[in-house]
Amino acid sequence: MIGEKLLDALTKIEKLYNNLIELASLKKEAILISDYDGLVRITGQEQKSASQIESVEKERAKAVEAFLKEKGLAPDTGLSVIIKGGHIRSELVNDINNLKERIISLSSEIKKRNEENNALINSSRDIIEASIGVIKNKISAGSKSSLNKSGAYSNISKTGANKNAQAKPPGADSCLLDFIV
Repeated sequence: MIGEKLLDALTKIEKLYNNLIELASLKKEAILISDYDGLVRITGQEQKSASQIESVEKERAKAVEAFLKEKGLAPDTGLSVIIKGGHIRSELVNDINNLKERIISLSSEIKKRNEENNALINSSRDIIEASIGVIKNKISAGSKSSLNKSGAYSNISKTGANKNAQAKPPGADSCLLDFIV
């Protein structure tokens, strides 16, 4: 009974870990092409998978706890002791051990991919912050934009917000037409 429950839980966890690896690949692509909407969607899917893993793990832990209590074993009894004690059918032991090893490998892969994605995000953030810094330095140094160098000015700055120095052409929809160059 406990063997089947462990096998079922580990199979579900393996499937969810594989899903997280797939999502990490999609997340990397979204980061590289600056698909922010996709990044938000993928992050939500990751959170959903993580919640599902947590739920399955709680079920697994409850089943093991109930089994250990029923058998009079210590609450911290490891899987190897349960297996050696003959509490799991021998035909399930190899499947459980193989799943356990695959899950350990998958968790390492997930960690590696998340670290790569975090590095990409941090790199993007550094580039954005550097760009903002350059813009702020230009502004604080008093540099003029190409628009200011052209001598363009807004009618509003010359006439006030409630006066029109120049009538808009008929059908003009854009406030950009309020500029005289």
